[in-house]
Amino acid sequence: MIIPGYWSPVGYPAVLARLECRYPYARGFIEFALDTGSPFTILSQMDAERLKIAYSKMDKPPAPIAVGGFEGAVYIMKEVNLWFRESKHTEKLESIYVIPEKNELQGIIPLPSILGRNFLNKYNVIFEKGQGSIIITDQSFQLLA
Repeated sequence: MIIPGYWSPVGYPAVLARLECRYPYARGFIEFALDTGSPFTILSQMDAERLKIAYSKMDKPPAPIAVGGFEGAVYIMKEVNLWFRESKHTEKLESIYVIPEKNELQGIIPLPSILGRNFLNKYNVIFEKGQGSIIITDQSFQLLA
């Protein structure tokens, strides 16, 4: 399995995936920033709004989180599938966090959705900035000495 990525226009590594969830219902393509510093996968407020996600149908974790420039209470979307078109790979995540519709950064910094280590740690991730390529794969490779 190879999931190709790309460098976003603002410079972060990214992949495109179709997010699907039954409850609350959500389905649509999302650009995820690859964030090896984030332990969680997070759906941004902007993407949640675009998918018209019903916040009232999600749970809240017991404590706020701090990640990617956001700190505060979030919602939890459970049993989420991410489908990567180019590789035809589907990944089921037990849960992802969703940034609330009202937050202190709204309108100031448009935070991207984040694909965190709960996904990335399962695979090998290769960033080749000089060649402009990003690959997520389950294949082994040997590093150059």
